[in-house]
Amino acid sequence: MIMCFDKCHHGKDMEKERVFALRRRVPSVEQVERMMDNAGGVVKGTGKERLRYFNIAIDITSHCDCMSAGGHLLVPDQGILYSEDPIAIDQASVDLVTKARGLPMSPAETGMNSPSGRIEPNERALEAENQKLGLYSRFVDPVSRPIIAETQLAAAYSQGIGSREYDLILVPSPQQKKKG
Repeated sequence: MIMCFDKCHHGKDMEKERVFALRRRVPSVEQVERMMDNAGGVVKGTGKERLRYFNIAIDITSHCDCMSAGGHLLVPDQGILYSEDPIAIDQASVDLVTKARGLPMSPAETGMNSPSGRIEPNERALEAENQKLGLYSRFVDPVSRPIIAETQLAAAYSQGIGSREYDLILVPSPQQKKKG
C-alpha cells in the first residue's frame, strides 16, 4: 500500500519523501516517523479540541494490531485508557505494559521466529520494569526493535500535538465497586 499525494485535501503542498509508504525496504524507524507525520497532520487538520482517544490495552501480544491472529499474550490485561492527548495516552500505555510482569511462556520469555529472523528470548522479560514492547514485534527490523516505541513517542511529540506527561487515574470497575 502506498499513499502518495502532491497536495493534501486543503491544497497544501506535502513533502513527497515524508508521505507514508508501507514498504519492506523502508526502515521501521522511518516508517514510524512517517506515520507520526501523518497523525500530526490529522490532529492539526481536525483540531485537537475535537478529538478524544481510547487505548484498549487487553490481549497484548507481540503482533501488530493489524494482524488477524493474536498470538501469545505478553502481559496481563492493563485496562482501557482515555485521554484528550494522543501522545500522553500512548506514553501511559507503553509505561503500563513495560511496568507489568510478563506472562510465563510468552514470546518475550521463549523467543520466536519472525520474517526478519529469530528473536531471542529476553532473560528478564517476566520482571516488572523490563522492556517488552518493540523487541518482539515480528515485522520490525532487528536494529529498530529496542527503540521503536521511543521513536514513535518522540516523533509524535515533535509534531507538537501533545505531551508525554500524564496523570493516571484508576477508575474501579463495577465488580471492584461491589467488592469494596
